[in-house]
Amino acid sequence: MSVKISILLIILFGAFLAINAQTPAVGVKFSIVNGLATYLPKPEYSQEAKDFCASGTVSVKVEINEKGDVSSAETIVGDELLRDSSIEAAKRAKFRVTRNKGQAVKVKGIIVYNFPAEKKCITVGIVNKRAKLIPKPEFPKSCRCQGRVVLEIIVEPNGSVIKARALSGHPLLRDSAVKSALATTFSPIPITTQPIYVRAQMVFNFSADGKVGF
Repeated sequence: MSVKISILLIILFGAFLAINAQTPAVGVKFSIVNGLATYLPKPEYSQEAKDFCASGTVSVKVEINEKGDVSSAETIVGDELLRDSSIEAAKRAKFRVTRNKGQAVKVKGIIVYNFPAEKKCITVGIVNKRAKLIPKPEFPKSCRCQGRVVLEIIVEPNGSVIKARALSGHPLLRDSAVKSALATTFSPIPITTQPIYVRAQMVFNFSADGKVGF
């Protein structure tokens, strides 16, 4: 075989590899597929998510079938309060059909949504010890239940708790803990150019003897 023919074969083989490298194979994973969408609806920003200062990036892992429809979706990063709406939006998205050697194929990738904050919030941990006053939760009547109840709260600039929701704990103890949290007061947050809200947690430990620790 002459040198010229060998060089030509090498060039043709390289071109073949380059063409196929641009064609995604079955199951190929894209990092972010927002740019491949022909229809990408925005997820709902619920009032509860706004109330609890939920914001930031939500990443949804999706599988796109041969027709360009999303066949499965699950969140891998993002605030809990934003995940369900992001999944629902991702399921309604439409994408360009991906082909491999002329055949439509399934692909996997990530849809990224960004939720801008509506108000300035800072997130901290458990704040029981920072409270000026925590009213003792009432033990539910005829309830011998006990255990730990974890709440998420929003504290406005004047130190009042304006929102509270139970994250975990016995169902019969949650309402009592929420009522106590909403009546809790903190020192006012120093005034800045923009009001600052605090997103934090409170913990109540209910004992079987009727005592509550916090």
